[in-house]
Amino acid sequence: MDAVFDPRNYRNEIAWKCTSAHANNRTYGNVHQVFLFYTKTSNFVFNPQYTPYDQQYVDAYYRYRDPDGRRFMSDNVVGHRGVNPEYEWRGITRPWRYPKERGPA
Repeated sequence: MDAVFDPRNYRNEIAWKCTSAHANNRTYGNVHQVFLFYTKTSNFVFNPQYTPYDQQYVDAYYRYRDPDGRRFMSDNVVGHRGVNPEYEWRGITRPWRYPKERGPA
C-alpha cells in the first residue's frame, strides 16, 4: 500500500469485528479484519459512516433519559492517572474523566 499510495498518505488502521470469539485449539480465532486507510493526496474529504444501534441494544444500555428525553447510559467517571485531570470531588482525590469545572455526574 505504501508503494501505491505513498507512506505519507497513510491515515489509519481499522479493525472490523466480524464475529464473536470462538475456540480454536491450534491458533487464535480469526474474529476481525484489518483495513488500511490511505488517501490519494493530503487534500481529501472524509465522510464518516454511521450505523444506527439495534433497538434491543439501545433499550438494554441506554436506559436513562435526560429532561429533554435524550437517552444515556450510566458509566464509570474514574479517569486514568497522567491522562485525565486529578482533583478532589466528594472527598476523594483521583483522576476523573471530566474537568473540575464540569465535575463528575
